[in-house]
Amino acid sequence: MRGRATRRGANAAASSATASGDAEVANGGEDLPQDDGEPASWKVELESIMAGTHPALVEALEPHDQKMKAIVSQADRVRQLQMINVNALFACEKKQADDENKVRSARVAAHQRRLTPRHARAPLPALCTCG
Repeated sequence: MRGRATRRGANAAASSATASGDAEVANGGEDLPQDDGEPASWKVELESIMAGTHPALVEALEPHDQKMKAIVSQADRVRQLQMINVNALFACEKKQADDENKVRSARVAAHQRRLTPRHARAPLPALCTCG
């Protein structure tokens, strides 16, 4: 077969090799064990890697896991400090708004007292008793 190798071309070569009985060509030129019901060692190893129980994988990932735990704990500490800071800023802004509201209401009350005529402030005695 000439030209570019494609999946169709590889499958065709494998099927023709299988038909001719050439097992080495059917396996892509490699001498791999055939699947005869008993899983090959590479399949067992692949399954242990996929399950996360392969000893070499666990050993290689241990420093990575420790580093990630340290990074996550540092980020959590920063988050806690930022939450404390935001809550303190909120309390400060709230107190400032309450204080401004008290001052504003005191000014409004004083302004209203100045605008109210003096004779309207105190009740007048009743002049007529006719009732």
